[in-house]
Amino acid sequence: MKNNKVSYFSSIIKGAVILSVLILIAGCSKNIQYETLENMVANAKSKVSTIAVEDYKAISEHDGNYEIIDCRQADDFIKGHIPGAINIQRGILEFSDKISNRRTKIFVYDYSDDCSALCAETLLKLKYHDVTMIENGWKGWSKTYPEIFETGAGTSDNESSPKKEEESGGCGG
Repeated sequence: MKNNKVSYFSSIIKGAVILSVLILIAGCSKNIQYETLENMVANAKSKVSTIAVEDYKAISEHDGNYEIIDCRQADDFIKGHIPGAINIQRGILEFSDKISNRRTKIFVYDYSDDCSALCAETLLKLKYHDVTMIENGWKGWSKTYPEIFETGAGTSDNESSPKKEEESGGCGG
């Protein structure tokens, strides 16, 4: 009789553990749907920090401890980009190994704001802690500082990748 009670309670505990794990997994995934692209971009913009191009320029002159990501197409990046920027296109941001330290401050820009807002939001979802979108992006930069830009492909993919931090795993990682 004692073995039946132990087995019964063991089954209840196993069931409770399995149910708890399923609830935890279900709580980690969110399926958000948007009526329009404009709604999706507006939602992303509401979640990310922004900085004016003038304020970014001041930071770039005094603090080199950050990354700047240009999320435009490679051809446009080669023609001209903000000095020091690395090109990681919006469609491959999640798969890029050009950045890996989630504690490094990151600035993001594109032509204006829409794509960079989506990129910044994606980086936040990937648990990068300090992500800021440069307002008005390349259009704002090239209008305000038309003489300050770099051309070319920038950092080669043949150079060694930055050291990757250990993965923390889990939803709250």
